[in-house]
Amino acid sequence: YTSDWFMLPAYKRKELIDHQNVNFNYHLSQSQVRIEHAIGILKVRFSSLRELQTQIRNHKEMKDTIKWIISCVILHKLLEDLRAQWNELYVKKMSLIQLRWLRTKLTTQTMGYVASYTQLLVPILNNLHDSCH
Repeated sequence: YTSDWFMLPAYKRKELIDHQNVNFNYHLSQSQVRIEHAIGILKVRFSSLRELQTQIRNHKEMKDTIKWIISCVILHKLLEDLRAQWNELYVKKMSLIQLRWLRTKLTTQTMGYVASYTQLLVPILNNLHDSCH
């Protein structure tokens, strides 16, 4: 890769004579490991990301794919922050059929990703809000 305003590639062999370049490569690789770890965590939680086989043929499809990924990140963060309440209020009370339906609903790839999440999250957030007060 060549260096650009959005990309800083690692230094190659000839450039590694300079200690600062070695240090830069080390910190760059540490960041790459953290990013790959975060992506792995998301793929474990959301099978739809593991199976994401979207062909991006135009700008709209790219935006829809980005929205889907961002929706998964937001939902992941919400579930991490509210893990105890989520487990207490929902997972323990849901039947296996309900859990399968929820998983299907969350992993179905349609154009209504964001709308589906909103429909699922609003009642959950309302119940969490009511239970905290």
